[in-house]
Amino acid sequence: MTTAEIKSVKQNCDIVKVISHFIELKRDGANYTATCPFHNERSKSFTVSASKNIFKCFGCGKSGDVIDFVQFHKGIPQPEAVQWCADFQNITIQPEYKPEPYTEPIISYFHRGAFLNAMNNLKRYDNNFMKWLWSVYPDSYIDYHVSSSKHWPGAVVFWYEDNRGLIRSGKIMQYDQETGKRVKEPKPLITWVHKVLSIPGYNFEICLFGEHLLNKYPDRSVCIVESEKTAIIASIAYPNYIWLATGSLTNLTYKRCKVLKGRNVTLYPDLGAEERWQEKIEQLQQLMPDTNYSMRAMKSSEKGYDLCDYILDRLKPKQ
Repeated sequence: MTTAEIKSVKQNCDIVKVISHFIELKRDGANYTATCPFHNERSKSFTVSASKNIFKCFGCGKSGDVIDFVQFHKGIPQPEAVQWCADFQNITIQPEYKPEPYTEPIISYFHRGAFLNAMNNLKRYDNNFMKWLWSVYPDSYIDYHVSSSKHWPGAVVFWYEDNRGLIRSGKIMQYDQETGKRVKEPKPLITWVHKVLSIPGYNFEICLFGEHLLNKYPDRSVCIVESEKTAIIASIAYPNYIWLATGSLTNLTYKRCKVLKGRNVTLYPDLGAEERWQEKIEQLQQLMPDTNYSMRAMKSSEKGYDLCDYILDRLKPKQ
């Protein structure tokens, strides 16, 4: 990370807003004061200057800028602190040297005719995932775009369509027909349609899986999970909500969540992701004050137990 990138984050990051995320600040004239978070004290010797963009504790001597504070408070290296500040304030970190002003790359979209051919194919459900799903929920209806792939025998394709009706791509995955679990041995079988087809210059940008349902159900509350499988199972078990999937733990970002503006949104993290998603909720709530975010976490000590197992265990379909 270059000096210019760090300087850009420092200049554009509101130190009062960042520090207030961690401790309570009280205005005192031109500055803000608090009890120091870095040592035990009764009097307020910790001061933040918004005009100078710095903090200083006159008790323990700790001082610095906004990045220093995050680094000290969270106990993380400087590059991570810089990235945290950038994410918190929705700052795009620009490269130090650019021949011309930065422009967002144009997103590529999958040919809709090819997508419809896959969806209209008589063998669209001839895959291990759908066979397992129907063994659990016979003849269940799903609102999501699912088809089959020849890339691996029995593979499923989860198609990602955004809220404008544009197809981003399809995620190809392999599941065990008997257990409904992902095939991970000898290695995880997962790829994307645009990669398999080797489409030149394809600039893929993922959206939320099931995002197209936001237009179909404008008044429903939204629930977000990590995996496509979990979203589908949850939509069958609890059909009065829109169930969306991020596709991975790291895909829960402001850029992808902007389509949820004005909704009631509940996050259901998998085991081990609770703290990370709670931090994301706090960031998203500040960036989207008109959107109500909350989180519900499951409790289990069983290794390998995921949210989909939790739903299936608590709402067994009628035989």
